[in-house]
Amino acid sequence: MAERKGCFGDIRTFVACYGILVLTDIMAGVMKKSSLTTLERRFDLPSTIIALLASSFQIGNLTMLLFVSYFGSRWHRPRAIFCGSVLLVTGNLIVTLPQFLGGRYEYDDVSSNTSTAQIRECADNVTDISNNNCENKTPTNQLYILLVVGMMVNGVGGTPIQPLGLSYIDDFAHERNSPLYLGLTTSIALLGPMIGYVLSSVVLKWWVDIGWVDTAEITITPTHPSWVGAWWLGLIICTSGIAITMIPFLFFPKTMKKQEMKKKKKQKLEPDEKTEDAEGKVEKEKMKEEENQTTFKDEVRDIPATLKRIFNNPIFLLILLKFYFGSASLVGIINFLPKYLEVAFGVSASRANFFMGVINIPCVVVGTLVGSILMKRYNLTPPGITKLIGISTLGAAICLIPMLTVGCETIDIAGITVPYTEASGDIPTLPNEISSCNINCGCVDGTYTPVCGSDGISYISPCHAGCTGSTDGEVGSTKKFTECSCISMNATNGKDPESAYATPERCEFSKCPNLLFVALAFKGAASFFSGLAGTPMYIFMIRSVQPKDKAFGIGIYLLFTRLLAWIPGPLVYGALIDSACLYWGRKPCTDKAYCKVYDNESYRLRFYGLMIIFNVFSLITILVLHIVTKKKYAKDQAKKKAEEKKNEQESIQINGNGTAVELKPQFSVTDNETLSEDQVLLTGENKKTGIA
Repeated sequence: MAERKGCFGDIRTFVACYGILVLTDIMAGVMKKSSLTTLERRFDLPSTIIALLASSFQIGNLTMLLFVSYFGSRWHRPRAIFCGSVLLVTGNLIVTLPQFLGGRYEYDDVSSNTSTAQIRECADNVTDISNNNCENKTPTNQLYILLVVGMMVNGVGGTPIQPLGLSYIDDFAHERNSPLYLGLTTSIALLGPMIGYVLSSVVLKWWVDIGWVDTAEITITPTHPSWVGAWWLGLIICTSGIAITMIPFLFFPKTMKKQEMKKKKKQKLEPDEKTEDAEGKVEKEKMKEEENQTTFKDEVRDIPATLKRIFNNPIFLLILLKFYFGSASLVGIINFLPKYLEVAFGVSASRANFFMGVINIPCVVVGTLVGSILMKRYNLTPPGITKLIGISTLGAAICLIPMLTVGCETIDIAGITVPYTEASGDIPTLPNEISSCNINCGCVDGTYTPVCGSDGISYISPCHAGCTGSTDGEVGSTKKFTECSCISMNATNGKDPESAYATPERCEFSKCPNLLFVALAFKGAASFFSGLAGTPMYIFMIRSVQPKDKAFGIGIYLLFTRLLAWIPGPLVYGALIDSACLYWGRKPCTDKAYCKVYDNESYRLRFYGLMIIFNVFSLITILVLHIVTKKKYAKDQAKKKAEEKKNEQESIQINGNGTAVELKPQFSVTDNETLSEDQVLLTGENKKTGIA
């Protein structure tokens, strides 16, 4: 195919279109990840099932990853990206189907006389309420299977986006501009999470069934434990963006002219240099023709040799290991940091996503831009790149350590975090939501409609507080619950039962809300250092393999990190989070349990502790990588100097008149290998001095 002229034949246009496509795709992905706690409440799911949803994309991605990565560089890459985008749109639409196929969401509001709250007050005739009318309830919680299917389709569609897009840019951009373009692409892509989290914070303030029900009749607010926002609406908006931004990829050519650096006016090439440039271009065109003439059978036959070539490269293997530990730490942040902010600091899902979007993500973007600028400004040597990566990894680990101590204690909830006051004076073992004051109330196990007692302690429900009466407020609402025996025993020692009441809300959402911004500051600094290593790591990985193996190398990296980090990672974090649960909620007519109250300290130590462990292993890996890279770089430099010295000696010849003439030395490489332009960085062909 002939190279296309015009704007679609310019690599800068491709970089812009690719960045916008990835931006909208990541926005859609963020909408799904930021809605995990919302989906948890909507479909009554535990964190382990939510983790499965988070892993579904990676599972689908693996089905096509190596195939696309190996053969994709031989395809029409822009059109392959278009086809993948079509599947992305299809998968996102499948994800939204549960909202349209399922019934309306039924929430529990203990203050509303018209809500579906399981338990109102302490009574003897409510023990079987959890079994009433189950045959008439729609099992909407089973619709989460469509979420899994849709995310798997997303994974298949997203397979060609990264390896083919990045290799296309690196193939046709000038070597000096490639780090900057890849860094800009990454930075544009990182705006996706920022915009996505902000958009998510907006739509999650709207009721999930907006358009189906009169939202004026909703009696709860976004801070209520039963609130579910319009998670599906933001996903539809982002999917529309993908459908629009994928269109230009139909018009980009299979190949385009390699970008050239503009020469200064006073700078002119010598005749020999012009000849060499022309010869180099002819040689590249011959190589491309040979690649296009290879058959599918030849390519399949070459797979073992390609794998051997890549896996015999110790630098590439160490880079893979570094990527793995970095991804394993990043998995927890992307999937569960908003949930942690909700649990630890009592913020709503909307605010948690807003903080992720305006604080955490911009720090990553700035770090990525700074890393790209440092790469271009100093033209770093391989040892300099590993030093920069090591500094950024160390900085991220140091910033995460204080997070082990910056957090709140769990709020006081009777029977879960603080014991009931028993008439006998005994202190029961926690957790134990049943006490002598409510043992005859027939409270349903697993209910969670918290109320705030006049003693300053929250109770699981009015029934668990032993309340037998109530006073009405506005029409259809309850102002407070009265004659609460558990509160009376705890606060007034039984002398004034009328003063023992409870209001329909938790007493507090967090014991230290002011620490939220301290925690976000440390996390933002850690995100900056993590972003700093993003572009150097990608460039170092791409340049560590032969040019024809770029896309396949990226595919192996994606396969390795997704198979060992992005798929099991959410499941590991989800299991750790569930292990910190103190009280499991359960709705009628379902056997699925979901955590309602966590031990904040255990949650924090396990969540951030696992990240720090991965960062320590990451530091060890980068140290080994630096040592190996430094030795190889020194060896290559010594060979280069020896070769130059040999060529200089052979270039002096004496003509017939006895005049010394210096001939132009021919560049040679040892070990019968031909250095490509993409391997110049790795062998030390840098004119400027970088960080050594």
